[in-house]
Amino acid sequence: MASVRYEWIRLGRAIGTTGWADNIITDTVGAGGTLTVTTSATTAGNRPVAPASGKVGELYARLTAIDGPVHVEKGIDPTATLTNGLRLVPNLPEVLAVSPGDKLSFIGEA
Repeated sequence: MASVRYEWIRLGRAIGTTGWADNIITDTVGAGGTLTVTTSATTAGNRPVAPASGKVGELYARLTAIDGPVHVEKGIDPTATLTNGLRLVPNLPEVLAVSPGDKLSFIGEA
């Protein structure tokens, strides 16, 4: 079995000692978590839901596979398969644009 860590974030621009930097995490929104992923798609009642952000701007899911490759699909009623969505590899965080209310479905590779 694999697992995935999800966090809801905002990205922005910030200035540092060497100038401007883009795609900096400027805020976390709501609670994230860790989910155990099997070779069956995440069922409806277990799908993480993107929170209402309360601010203007893009909302993103920061996703990190922990124990094995995982595929993710987003939407109102998504079902992840091994041929759609984004493939996450262990310990390499990916950022996926989401809208408030979007759900995430995950499936692990055998």
